[in-house]
Amino acid sequence: MAYDAIVNGAKGLAYWGTPNDPEGKAWKGLAPVIQELAGLQSFTAAPEKHPGVRIQQQPSWFSDDRQVVCSARRVGNDWLFIFVNEENNAQEVHVTFPTFLEGTRLFLLYEDLAVDLVPESVIDLKFVGYGVKLLSTRRDLEVPELRDLGREIKDPFPEE
Repeated sequence: MAYDAIVNGAKGLAYWGTPNDPEGKAWKGLAPVIQELAGLQSFTAAPEKHPGVRIQQQPSWFSDDRQVVCSARRVGNDWLFIFVNEENNAQEVHVTFPTFLEGTRLFLLYEDLAVDLVPESVIDLKFVGYGVKLLSTRRDLEVPELRDLGREIKDPFPEE
């Protein structure tokens, strides 16, 4: 939800309700997201750019009312692209970046993947429901302690 809020224009995030969580279950799941966002602060605080990233939804068995969306941010010569699947179902998209980024290396943060953009290159991104993918020209935006945690946060209050 934090990344979806940022992609949709949020200028700040607030979390509340911890007095109703005396065991700290929610905080345990939320803390890694807050750490991750802190590492991206210079980008998330920067104005959104519209460089012409094209997202092509791939066929799926459900309605495509809620698609994968992207927010691009630039700080100096570096870029951060935040992709969010706003659907509760898995989705796959093909992403094409603008030609001025050809020759640029993008890192899929928190995953072992780097892509060198060549003319007419298309990147396939697969998302779990409500999944997030971060691509950046800087690998050092990762918080090292979060590398092996995985990108899926478990529900701290599962239905019993």
